[in-house]
Amino acid sequence: MIKQKKSIKKGNRSEIGTYQWSKESQGNLSRKEKFGIVGMLIKSQMVNLVQSLRYKLGLSKDSLKNIDFEAIVRPDSKIAREAEEMCRELYTPVFANHCWRTYYWGVLLGQADGLRIDAELLFVGSLLHDLGLSDKYSPQADHSCFALNGANIAYKLALEQGWDDGRAQILYNSIGLHINPLIEVAEHGPEAKLIGNGAYLDIIGIRHYCLTPEVIKQVHQLFPRGNFVADILRVMKSIDHPRDTRSGFMSKIGIDFLANRNPLDKTAA
Repeated sequence: MIKQKKSIKKGNRSEIGTYQWSKESQGNLSRKEKFGIVGMLIKSQMVNLVQSLRYKLGLSKDSLKNIDFEAIVRPDSKIAREAEEMCRELYTPVFANHCWRTYYWGVLLGQADGLRIDAELLFVGSLLHDLGLSDKYSPQADHSCFALNGANIAYKLALEQGWDDGRAQILYNSIGLHINPLIEVAEHGPEAKLIGNGAYLDIIGIRHYCLTPEVIKQVHQLFPRGNFVADILRVMKSIDHPRDTRSGFMSKIGIDFLANRNPLDKTAA
Protein backbone atom coordinates (compact mmCIF):
# COMPACT_ATOMS: atom_id res chain seq x y z
CA MET A 1 0.00 0.00 0.00
CA ILE A 2 1.27 3.46 -0.91
CA LYS A 3 1.87 5.57 2.15
CA GLN A 4 -0.48 8.50 2.23
CA LYS A 5 0.99 11.97 2.36
CA LYS A 6 -0.35 14.64 4.66
CA SER A 7 -3.14 16.77 3.22
CA ILE A 8 -1.74 19.36 0.84
CA LYS A 9 -2.71 22.91 1.59
CA LYS A 10 -4.74 24.92 -0.94
CA GLY A 11 -4.26 28.49 0.18
CA ASN A 12 -4.88 28.54 3.90
CA ARG A 13 -6.82 25.27 4.01
CA SER A 14 -6.15 21.56 3.65
CA GLU A 15 -7.24 19.55 0.62
CA ILE A 16 -10.98 19.76 -0.08
CA GLY A 17 -12.88 16.81 1.41
CA THR A 18 -10.27 15.66 3.92
CA TYR A 19 -10.65 15.26 7.66
CA GLN A 20 -8.56 18.37 8.34
CA TRP A 21 -10.42 20.43 5.73
CA SER A 22 -13.77 19.53 7.28
CA LYS A 23 -12.56 20.89 10.62
CA GLU A 24 -11.24 24.08 9.03
CA SER A 25 -14.18 24.77 6.71
CA GLN A 26 -17.20 23.08 8.34
CA GLY A 27 -17.69 21.57 4.89
CA ASN A 28 -18.28 24.89 3.11
CA LEU A 29 -16.35 25.85 -0.02
CA SER A 30 -14.68 29.22 -0.32
CA ARG A 31 -14.95 31.09 -3.62
CA LYS A 32 -11.41 29.98 -4.49
CA GLU A 33 -12.25 26.37 -3.68
CA LYS A 34 -15.27 26.46 -6.00
CA PHE A 35 -12.93 27.41 -8.83
CA GLY A 36 -10.71 24.56 -7.66
CA ILE A 37 -13.59 22.08 -8.00
CA VAL A 38 -14.25 23.29 -11.54
CA GLY A 39 -10.55 22.91 -12.29
CA MET A 40 -10.61 19.34 -10.96
CA LEU A 41 -13.58 18.55 -13.18
CA ILE A 42 -11.90 19.91 -16.31
CA LYS A 43 -8.63 18.13 -15.56
CA SER A 44 -10.39 14.84 -14.79
CA GLN A 45 -12.27 14.97 -18.09
CA MET A 46 -9.05 15.63 -19.98
CA VAL A 47 -7.25 12.78 -18.20
CA ASN A 48 -10.22 10.52 -18.93
CA LEU A 49 -10.17 11.47 -22.62
CA VAL A 50 -6.44 10.79 -23.00
CA GLN A 51 -6.72 7.49 -21.14
CA SER A 52 -9.69 6.33 -23.22
CA LEU A 53 -7.79 7.12 -26.42
CA ARG A 54 -4.87 5.02 -25.21
CA TYR A 55 -7.19 2.07 -24.70
CA LYS A 56 -8.87 2.55 -28.08
CA LEU A 57 -5.47 2.64 -29.79
CA GLY A 58 -4.41 -0.54 -28.01
CA LEU A 59 -1.70 1.16 -25.98
CA SER A 60 -2.99 -0.16 -22.65
CA LYS A 61 -3.33 -3.87 -23.44
CA ASP A 62 -1.10 -4.80 -20.51
CA SER A 63 -3.53 -3.11 -18.12
CA LEU A 64 -6.39 -5.22 -19.43
CA LYS A 65 -4.28 -8.35 -18.91
CA ASN A 66 -4.07 -7.47 -15.19
CA ILE A 67 -7.85 -7.75 -14.75
CA ASP A 68 -8.76 -10.84 -12.72
CA PHE A 69 -12.30 -11.07 -11.36
CA GLU A 70 -11.51 -14.27 -9.47
CA ALA A 71 -8.78 -12.49 -7.48
CA ILE A 72 -11.29 -10.17 -5.80
CA VAL A 73 -11.38 -10.89 -2.05
CA ARG A 74 -14.11 -9.92 0.41
CA PRO A 75 -12.42 -9.12 3.74
CA ASP A 76 -13.88 -11.03 6.69
CA SER A 77 -12.64 -8.94 9.63
CA LYS A 78 -14.95 -7.72 12.39
CA ILE A 79 -15.22 -4.23 10.93
CA ALA A 80 -15.82 -5.64 7.45
CA ARG A 81 -18.73 -7.71 8.78
CA GLU A 82 -20.05 -4.64 10.60
CA ALA A 83 -19.88 -2.65 7.35
CA GLU A 84 -21.82 -5.41 5.56
CA GLU A 85 -24.48 -5.35 8.27
CA MET A 86 -24.82 -1.56 8.05
CA CYS A 87 -25.03 -1.85 4.28
CA ARG A 88 -27.94 -4.30 4.57
CA GLU A 89 -29.75 -2.35 7.27
CA LEU A 90 -29.35 1.25 6.13
CA TYR A 91 -29.49 1.18 2.34
CA THR A 92 -32.22 0.25 -0.07
CA PRO A 93 -31.31 -2.86 -2.11
CA VAL A 94 -30.50 -0.64 -5.11
CA PHE A 95 -28.11 1.53 -3.08
CA ALA A 96 -26.58 -1.49 -1.36
CA ASN A 97 -25.76 -2.99 -4.77
CA HIS A 98 -24.18 0.31 -5.80
CA CYS A 99 -21.88 0.21 -2.78
CA TRP A 100 -20.92 -3.39 -3.50
CA ARG A 101 -20.23 -2.53 -7.14
CA THR A 102 -18.11 0.40 -6.00
CA TYR A 103 -15.87 -2.05 -4.14
CA TYR A 104 -15.64 -4.44 -7.08
CA TRP A 105 -15.00 -1.61 -9.56
CA GLY A 106 -12.37 -0.21 -7.20
CA VAL A 107 -10.51 -3.52 -6.92
CA LEU A 108 -10.64 -4.07 -10.68
CA LEU A 109 -9.45 -0.53 -11.48
CA GLY A 110 -6.70 -1.02 -8.92
CA GLN A 111 -5.64 -4.12 -10.84
CA ALA A 112 -5.63 -2.16 -14.10
CA ASP A 113 -3.53 0.57 -12.49
CA GLY A 114 -1.16 -1.89 -10.83
CA LEU A 115 -1.90 -0.52 -7.36
CA ARG A 116 -1.35 -2.31 -4.06
CA ILE A 117 -4.36 -1.74 -1.83
CA ASP A 118 -5.49 -2.13 1.75
CA ALA A 119 -8.45 -4.38 0.89
CA GLU A 120 -10.12 -3.96 4.28
CA LEU A 121 -10.01 -0.18 4.10
CA LEU A 122 -11.23 -0.16 0.49
CA PHE A 123 -14.03 -2.58 1.39
CA VAL A 124 -15.27 -0.67 4.43
CA GLY A 125 -15.00 2.68 2.65
CA SER A 126 -16.85 1.42 -0.43
CA LEU A 127 -19.73 -0.13 1.51
CA LEU A 128 -20.15 2.93 3.75
CA HIS A 129 -19.37 5.75 1.32
CA ASP A 130 -23.03 6.72 0.80
CA LEU A 131 -24.19 6.54 4.41
CA GLY A 132 -24.94 10.26 4.18
CA LEU A 133 -27.61 9.50 1.56
CA SER A 134 -29.34 6.72 3.53
CA ASP A 135 -32.81 7.35 4.95
CA LYS A 136 -31.38 7.45 8.46
CA TYR A 137 -28.74 10.09 7.78
CA SER A 138 -29.88 12.02 4.70
CA PRO A 139 -31.81 14.63 6.76
CA GLN A 140 -28.42 15.88 7.99
CA ALA A 141 -27.50 16.71 4.37
CA ASP A 142 -29.95 19.62 4.47
CA HIS A 143 -27.40 21.52 6.53
CA SER A 144 -24.05 19.82 5.80
CA CYS A 145 -22.21 17.81 3.14
CA PHE A 146 -23.53 14.24 2.86
CA ALA A 147 -20.06 12.87 2.01
CA LEU A 148 -18.53 14.33 5.17
CA ASN A 149 -21.45 13.09 7.27
CA GLY A 150 -20.86 9.56 6.02
CA ALA A 151 -17.11 9.90 6.46
CA ASN A 152 -17.57 10.92 10.09
CA ILE A 153 -19.82 7.94 10.85
CA ALA A 154 -17.30 5.55 9.30
CA TYR A 155 -14.43 7.27 11.14
CA LYS A 156 -16.14 6.78 14.52
CA LEU A 157 -16.89 3.14 13.67
CA ALA A 158 -13.22 2.54 12.82
CA LEU A 159 -12.10 3.99 16.16
CA GLU A 160 -14.66 1.83 17.99
CA GLN A 161 -13.28 -1.21 16.17
CA GLY A 162 -9.75 -0.48 17.38
CA TRP A 163 -8.21 1.32 14.42
CA ASP A 164 -5.64 3.96 15.31
CA ASP A 165 -6.56 7.56 14.55
CA GLY A 166 -4.24 7.79 11.56
CA ARG A 167 -5.81 4.86 9.73
CA ALA A 168 -9.30 6.00 10.72
CA GLN A 169 -8.55 9.40 9.17
CA ILE A 170 -7.47 7.70 5.94
CA LEU A 171 -10.88 5.99 5.90
CA TYR A 172 -12.54 9.35 6.57
CA ASN A 173 -10.61 10.92 3.70
CA SER A 174 -11.43 8.06 1.34
CA ILE A 175 -15.15 8.68 1.88
CA GLY A 176 -14.96 12.45 2.28
CA LEU A 177 -13.02 12.82 -0.97
CA HIS A 178 -15.13 10.49 -3.10
CA ILE A 179 -17.25 13.24 -4.68
CA ASN A 180 -14.19 15.21 -5.77
CA PRO A 181 -13.85 14.96 -9.56
CA LEU A 182 -10.12 14.27 -9.22
CA ILE A 183 -8.28 12.30 -6.52
CA GLU A 184 -4.52 11.79 -6.68
CA VAL A 185 -2.94 8.58 -5.40
CA ALA A 186 0.26 10.38 -4.39
CA GLU A 187 -1.66 12.73 -2.11
CA HIS A 188 -4.38 10.52 -0.65
CA GLY A 189 -3.49 6.90 -1.32
CA PRO A 190 -4.96 4.27 -3.64
CA GLU A 191 -8.05 3.54 -1.56
CA ALA A 192 -9.36 7.12 -1.83
CA LYS A 193 -8.75 7.17 -5.58
CA LEU A 194 -10.40 3.80 -6.13
CA ILE A 195 -13.49 4.52 -4.04
CA GLY A 196 -13.93 7.77 -5.95
CA ASN A 197 -13.27 6.13 -9.32
CA GLY A 198 -15.49 3.16 -8.46
CA ALA A 199 -18.41 5.38 -7.45
CA TYR A 200 -18.06 7.65 -10.50
CA LEU A 201 -17.73 4.62 -12.78
CA ASP A 202 -21.03 3.32 -11.43
CA ILE A 203 -22.81 6.67 -11.71
CA ILE A 204 -21.49 8.19 -14.95
CA GLY A 205 -19.36 5.43 -16.49
CA ILE A 206 -15.97 7.09 -16.15
CA ARG A 207 -13.09 4.64 -16.88
CA HIS A 208 -15.43 1.84 -18.06
CA TYR A 209 -12.99 1.23 -20.94
CA CYS A 210 -10.38 0.07 -18.39
CA LEU A 211 -12.43 -3.11 -17.85
CA THR A 212 -13.45 -5.85 -20.24
CA PRO A 213 -17.12 -6.35 -21.20
CA GLU A 214 -16.90 -9.83 -19.64
CA VAL A 215 -15.83 -8.59 -16.21
CA ILE A 216 -18.42 -5.78 -16.28
CA LYS A 217 -21.09 -8.41 -16.95
CA GLN A 218 -19.82 -10.53 -14.05
CA VAL A 219 -20.14 -7.63 -11.61
CA HIS A 220 -23.64 -6.80 -12.85
CA GLN A 221 -24.72 -10.41 -12.49
CA LEU A 222 -23.67 -10.36 -8.82
CA PHE A 223 -25.07 -6.89 -8.11
CA PRO A 224 -27.75 -5.88 -10.65
CA ARG A 225 -28.07 -2.18 -11.43
CA GLY A 226 -31.86 -2.04 -11.34
CA ASN A 227 -33.02 1.58 -11.41
CA PHE A 228 -29.88 2.86 -9.73
CA VAL A 229 -29.29 6.01 -11.78
CA ALA A 230 -32.91 7.14 -11.43
CA ASP A 231 -32.82 6.35 -7.70
CA ILE A 232 -29.62 8.25 -6.91
CA LEU A 233 -30.70 11.28 -8.95
CA ARG A 234 -34.06 11.26 -7.15
CA VAL A 235 -32.38 11.09 -3.73
CA MET A 236 -29.92 13.84 -4.60
CA LYS A 237 -32.73 16.11 -5.80
CA SER A 238 -34.80 15.42 -2.67
CA ILE A 239 -32.11 16.98 -0.48
CA ASP A 240 -31.87 20.73 -0.04
CA HIS A 241 -28.07 20.78 -0.24
CA PRO A 242 -26.53 23.93 1.27
CA ARG A 243 -25.21 25.89 -1.72
CA ASP A 244 -21.66 26.23 -0.42
CA THR A 245 -21.12 22.51 0.21
CA ARG A 246 -19.61 20.40 -2.57
CA SER A 247 -22.87 18.53 -3.06
CA GLY A 248 -24.76 21.82 -3.31
CA PHE A 249 -22.23 23.34 -5.70
CA MET A 250 -21.76 20.23 -7.84
CA SER A 251 -25.50 19.64 -8.20
CA LYS A 252 -25.43 22.59 -10.61
CA ILE A 253 -22.79 21.22 -13.00
CA GLY A 254 -24.85 18.72 -14.96
CA ILE A 255 -24.27 15.30 -13.40
CA ASP A 256 -27.79 14.32 -14.56
CA PHE A 257 -26.69 14.65 -18.18
CA LEU A 258 -23.69 12.36 -17.63
CA ALA A 259 -25.53 9.84 -15.44
CA ASN A 260 -28.34 9.38 -17.95
CA ARG A 261 -25.75 8.54 -20.62
CA ASN A 262 -23.79 6.05 -18.54
CA PRO A 263 -22.51 3.34 -20.93
CA LEU A 264 -22.83 0.76 -18.12
CA ASP A 265 -26.62 0.96 -18.39
CA LYS A 266 -26.36 -0.14 -22.02
CA THR A 267 -24.37 -3.26 -21.14
CA ALA A 268 -25.92 -4.22 -17.78
CA ALA A 269 -27.29 -7.75 -17.60
